[in-house]
Amino acid sequence: MKTLAKIFSLSGYKLLLLFLFAALIGAGAGQVDWRQTLGSSGDQYSNLWAEFCDELKKAGSAVEFYSPDDNELDRAEGYRFLSRTLRLSLLSELEHFDAAHPVLWQSETPTRKFGGNNPDELYYDSYIDGSKTYRITGQRGTTPLIEVTVYEGRLRSGESGKHIAHLTERDLIVGDDGSLEIILSPEPQEGNWIKTTAETNFLFIRQYRFDWEGDQPAELTIEPVNPGGSPAELSLDHVRERLLAAARAVDYNASYWPRLTKLVSLRGSNKIADPIMPGADDQEPETRDTTLPQGHILQPGYFDLEDDEALLISFTPPSGVEYWGFSLLNRWFESLDYRYYDVHSNQLRAQRSEHGEITLVVANRDPGLPNWINTTGHRQGMMLFRWTRPAPGTELPEVRVEKVALDSLAAH
Repeated sequence: MKTLAKIFSLSGYKLLLLFLFAALIGAGAGQVDWRQTLGSSGDQYSNLWAEFCDELKKAGSAVEFYSPDDNELDRAEGYRFLSRTLRLSLLSELEHFDAAHPVLWQSETPTRKFGGNNPDELYYDSYIDGSKTYRITGQRGTTPLIEVTVYEGRLRSGESGKHIAHLTERDLIVGDDGSLEIILSPEPQEGNWIKTTAETNFLFIRQYRFDWEGDQPAELTIEPVNPGGSPAELSLDHVRERLLAAARAVDYNASYWPRLTKLVSLRGSNKIADPIMPGADDQEPETRDTTLPQGHILQPGYFDLEDDEALLISFTPPSGVEYWGFSLLNRWFESLDYRYYDVHSNQLRAQRSEHGEITLVVANRDPGLPNWINTTGHRQGMMLFRWTRPAPGTELPEVRVEKVALDSLAAH
């Protein structure tokens, strides 16, 4: 009787919890694994998730194929690269795929990298329908360089990207209060206008920060000029299509980027290759890149160093380029971790000699000299120079590379 009296004296909330707890205990005694009792509906979607996972499995073989057997770091980064590419692909192919309700989102971050990302750049993109008209609005900010570009072809999906048109900070009309409006449309518009074609489907914005703390990025949004109402109700057809598209994108990129790294390595280690002008017809297919606006020149290289070795990379930066940068990348064409290590340099970060020359020191341990570029435990990897928008007649510098014993640098 005392027990019953005590139970009925409890508040309604506590009494409900007590009964729920008792029910859970009772259910646990005869608990059945629901997976064993699940029957197939027999329709075309009953194995949707398994179909997605089966497609995704294909990407895993690329990690084992392109990673040296004795390099645990490369393999670990390879599997992490797959997870990062999957996250990026799901956001791009499923969450932000609706061109009728576009979202301008930051696609690449310190933990979501892609395709030789530059630590100095911020990347934003959106899917669009080139036959429609869109308005981009916001504040310009103070980043020294900004490029707003539209393409035919969804970058990162395996489709080739064809550059259609772009505007840069040179072209943009900005209000006295820093406000900005850009129109994307097939027909000419007053003010800031970017021409689109019926096949245009991708908007990509790059912002360059020379000073990470001082440069304020542009804050922009996108909207259709003639919105078409609320999004359509989610369907299984749509989810299946977009999940499989995301899985195929992971599989494509799992092989494409390490293959490009391999190509560069076969041309020789510990040197900087000849300049590559993106989009140039005389480049080999593996190095041709039509996704950048004109005026970008790349110089790749491949380092191969023991822990007690270093590379001295010396050059005199030309005055006729608006930006130059140097960065290290791993086998999967991701920049090394710039959150915690100095893995790149640019015209603001680098220290010059009294003669105006810069010597970068690529090594795994601190050499005790300026301009140390940390390999963060990588014995091998990519090096990449970027020379952005050289003025007419500008000659790129001679880049000299010397491999030395790390201990010998104490004499410098």
